[in-house]
Amino acid sequence: MKRFLLLIVFFSIIFSQEIVMKKIKIDRQAESLLSTLFAIKPHGIELFVTDDSLYIIEANYKDKKITKSLTNIEYQKLLTMKTEKIIILEDARVPFLLGQTILGIGVYSWGLPVALSLEDRAAAATGLLTPFVWTGATYLLTNRKNISGGAAYGSFMGGIEGAFHGGFLLNSGRAIMPFSIAENFIDFSLGQELDFTPGMFQRKFNHVIYGGYHYAGFVILLGKEHEFSVESNLRYGSVVSLAEGYTALFSSTRSNYLTYGDALFELRTSMFGAQFIPLCIASYDLFREEASDLKIYAGTSLIGFVGGYILGNKLSRENDLSGPAAFLTYLMPYLAHGLTGGLTLIIDEEGKSIARAYPLIFLATDLGLTYFAYDRFVEKHANARHIEKGGFNFYFNPIGFVTNDQFLSKLPFVAFSYSF
Repeated sequence: MKRFLLLIVFFSIIFSQEIVMKKIKIDRQAESLLSTLFAIKPHGIELFVTDDSLYIIEANYKDKKITKSLTNIEYQKLLTMKTEKIIILEDARVPFLLGQTILGIGVYSWGLPVALSLEDRAAAATGLLTPFVWTGATYLLTNRKNISGGAAYGSFMGGIEGAFHGGFLLNSGRAIMPFSIAENFIDFSLGQELDFTPGMFQRKFNHVIYGGYHYAGFVILLGKEHEFSVESNLRYGSVVSLAEGYTALFSSTRSNYLTYGDALFELRTSMFGAQFIPLCIASYDLFREEASDLKIYAGTSLIGFVGGYILGNKLSRENDLSGPAAFLTYLMPYLAHGLTGGLTLIIDEEGKSIARAYPLIFLATDLGLTYFAYDRFVEKHANARHIEKGGFNFYFNPIGFVTNDQFLSKLPFVAFSYSF
């Protein structure tokens, strides 16, 4: 009996001394500061905290792991240190090269011959050689560099965005490649040097889309859509798109919480908000067999967009969503259309008007499916320290400086937005 009691005491002592550790999600700045604790730069840093507020830093190398510990006071003091340059531990060089190869094949292979006004054999030879030369050059130039995930994604998206901006701004195919390379390089540098993340660059892409949408919406709302040529509208819309995209990128510097999936879902909620009221009006128009004024559609779309944008921004501050989960929500409208269309064909008969309610039924189905997908895969933030507080951001619109047009010159140069 005594031996049995001794065994119980022995095991209770062992289990009572077990250290319970919780992994903490950290941003690149904290990861960079923690890496300075080690003599050799690690490939990655993982941070854990124990129940008694002891921080365990685990540095990962190819063949080993080195662990160090900090008290809560030491850890907080380390985070207040200022560094001249962030140390990049992650290596997204393969995704970077993948993106550049896609740009080389998809854009620069034909963009360079067009930019140089080449023809016949010269154009064909240049187009065939350009992808190889571009990929090879980017490979050699980054041979000894660790590339951040933000730089890899930002440069790829910048190359795509720049191609559209260049082509539309100057209304010339010759401007596509120069603008693409310029935005490619600028976004790579911002991601590499200023710690912009993939989520921030996705938010920039969101606002690149929003910029063109805002321009078109306000032009229609003010009844000016017929006063400009297609080329002029594309040019002015591109200016707003470019300005809004970069303004959103730089105003996201406090958004360390933002994941790529969060930003992608922000675009989804904004798109849903923009179509919500117009789809309701469309169903109403189908029942009364009359068409509402285009200005009503444009105005209500802009109003709904604001609601969807605020909702997406709020959700991204509170939760984390992975990229694949966010992509899944983009498939929900197709499922909703299939379900709505199939049920309409089955139920609707002559004399009934269920088809006229198609927009409303689709809207409700899409909302339900999207909520279901989001709710199943969303996660709460692991670290509340980086949650962004409410505050003002501003967006500028330099369109008044590029035209003397009476309408465009009156558009506001600066607009304010508030993060709730």
